[in-house]
Amino acid sequence: MKKIIALSSLALALAPLSALAIVEYEIEILETIEMPLELLNMVIALAAVTVSLFLIKSFAGGTFAAAARFLAAASFAFAFVEIFGVLKGLEIFKIGGLIDVVEFIFVALFLTALLKLLKSVRG
Repeated sequence: MKKIIALSSLALALAPLSALAIVEYEIEILETIEMPLELLNMVIALAAVTVSLFLIKSFAGGTFAAAARFLAAASFAFAFVEIFGVLKGLEIFKIGGLIDVVEFIFVALFLTALLKLLKSVRG
């Protein structure tokens, strides 16, 4: 019964959004900040790569070394996603589906890093 109530509440909450889908509208504010946010995300992603390299050096032989390596690889993949996203947004470089593949690699590496970290914490 709780599942039915939860699903019906969700459907009721999303009903106004479906009405908005009928009306065609454009939000100018979000479009004006999209590219600066993409560039900021790219800078932050590159900073994450730098920090992850320092992290690898810190855990060179410790118990968290494997997790740090996978986390660094995941940060590289995330940086590639952001760089390709900016290049695609600027219409400089575009390969269909490339971002999706790199996103999948990022998620897989990040999940592996978390699992390695969990394994090293548990002993």
